[in-house]
Amino acid sequence: MSGLWGPVEVALAKATETIPAPTALPGRTPYEMKWDGFRIAVVRTEDHTALWSRQGSRLDNQFPDLLAAAADQLPPGVVLDGEAVIWSGDRLDFSALLSRMSSSASSARRLANQQPASLVAFDVLAVAGQDVSGLVHHSDRGVQYRAVRYTGRLAEAEAVASVGSRGDSYDNAMAEAFNSLFKGELIHNPLKRGRGWQSINDVEIAVAEYVDWYNHRRVHGELAQRSPAEVEQTYWAARYDQ
Repeated sequence: MSGLWGPVEVALAKATETIPAPTALPGRTPYEMKWDGFRIAVVRTEDHTALWSRQGSRLDNQFPDLLAAAADQLPPGVVLDGEAVIWSGDRLDFSALLSRMSSSASSARRLANQQPASLVAFDVLAVAGQDVSGLVHHSDRGVQYRAVRYTGRLAEAEAVASVGSRGDSYDNAMAEAFNSLFKGELIHNPLKRGRGWQSINDVEIAVAEYVDWYNHRRVHGELAQRSPAEVEQTYWAARYDQ
């Protein structure tokens, strides 16, 4: 952590050569839900409350509702790591988050009244002004897959780990990888967004174009420099030849 006041350095998932098998750790290998939100650190001191992005920029103006809630509900000396999300009915609304990020302070306040944000807090980095980031419970980190003490404690408590449909973490790892590419190649790419996304309609069209490019023309190292469509075509051709 860079400091209690910020900017706050948060733990990020890291690429590894291999992913442990489902039975590699006590209690099996768990994975976590991927929230469709923006990573955010909430800092509460005696005199200040602040929201920090993982890049080190302040997000107070974009999320005045979260700022007010933190000032009202958190005791001084607490730092939380989590993600800001916005619900639309029973689904997460990523487009609403994009609107917040590109809005002025006054517009963000209006949007907050119409569609308030929520904080999914998955780690406590400081308590009473003391750094406790070494204490891991449940967080959005790739290293969680190898946290022997974590999975061992789940086994001792006879708790069921949150895992994928096959009881492994491969589906989450694939989702994390795609989300990272999607945000880097499209959403946060200055060559794509120019001066900023102008409307939700612009984002929806761009996403549709990106998905088409990703599946049909983008080559992937994991697929021997081929596109997913090419790999699928080869697969079905081989099946029909049998």
